[in-house]
Amino acid sequence: MGLRELAGSYGLLYTQDDEDVEDNNKFVVWKLTRGILTREKDSFLSPYIPVVEDEYDPDRND
Repeated sequence: MGLRELAGSYGLLYTQDDEDVEDNNKFVVWKLTRGILTREKDSFLSPYIPVVEDEYDPDRND
């Protein structure tokens, strides 16, 4: 599939990989506009800790 087939496509994909050495506490946003895919910084859900989850606490029961 080439750019001609994706020219009208658009969307966002948020990924988070806790094993990624560089981005383990961040979401990465993949943006598709007019058939072009780019990697963007996230300003809504990052940093993952503490925005989405709390630090690990072995004494917490949940």
